[in-house]
Amino acid sequence: MVVNMKDEKQLLSVGFILSIFLLLLNDFYLKAEFSGVVTGKLSDFVGLFALPFFVSVLFPSKKKWIYVITGLGFVVWKLPIADNFITLWNQYLFYSINRVVDYTDYVALLVLPISYYYQPNKMWTFNIYIKKAAVFSVVSLAVFSFLATAGTHGKIKGYELSYSKREVSYGIRTFFYKHPEYKVPEEFESYTWHYRGTPPNEPSEDDWTNRASADSINFDFYFKEYNMIMWTKFSQHEDNWNGNSCDLGLISTIVPGEKGKLGKDLTDEEKEKVTSYFEEEILSKLEQILEGQLLIE
Repeated sequence: MVVNMKDEKQLLSVGFILSIFLLLLNDFYLKAEFSGVVTGKLSDFVGLFALPFFVSVLFPSKKKWIYVITGLGFVVWKLPIADNFITLWNQYLFYSINRVVDYTDYVALLVLPISYYYQPNKMWTFNIYIKKAAVFSVVSLAVFSFLATAGTHGKIKGYELSYSKREVSYGIRTFFYKHPEYKVPEEFESYTWHYRGTPPNEPSEDDWTNRASADSINFDFYFKEYNMIMWTKFSQHEDNWNGNSCDLGLISTIVPGEKGKLGKDLTDEEKEKVTSYFEEEILSKLEQILEGQLLIE
């Protein structure tokens, strides 16, 4: 990639580099440690500042159109009509993407004019060789951060179920009623860092999982024999809760006192064991419930 001196000034500007750093920090640390409205919105604000700025540096003659397309694309990205595209992408490509359908995120569009009129007047200075390496590093980090903020950081396995999200969420409530031994003990709940809440229109007094975040609905299962928590969640987020099917992803294993492991952190042998535990002890029982064999009277 050929980058001229003007581009170098923009790509190595303090504002752009800080925006990329903040985007990575938020997606890989702050969301996990301080999950909430602020960290959820932060990625949108920073991403809408950095992405069109970065692309317009590469294609300066198309700057106005880049910002228009970015704004329109963000609006469409947050609408349910993007679900089919996300499903198709995740079905055929190796890198999973997802997003939150939250229309309050549109407030982040206010940052686009700031990004458009941002004129770098300060940059870190280096000798010519270090500068080239710095530009390459910043570009690489920028591309990685944009992919990461629209994607997932890996899941162990996904399961397509022939039931709606509402049916599956009710089935999991029934599962915990029948098998309370799989509920996460109170002393270990701090290790399930995602937000707590309830699915849409579910009674808040029902403490069947109480696992919902700004990203999606989450379910945690505790395996006492292995002292392990398995974190699962719906993909496609706030799409149709009454559809004909849904995808339940086995996202991570968590051993209290240790860092959780995503799919990318497990060996093939470990993945096989974990999925075997989940399928035999959780999924098989859940499918029986969904078939109507064990529903609460």
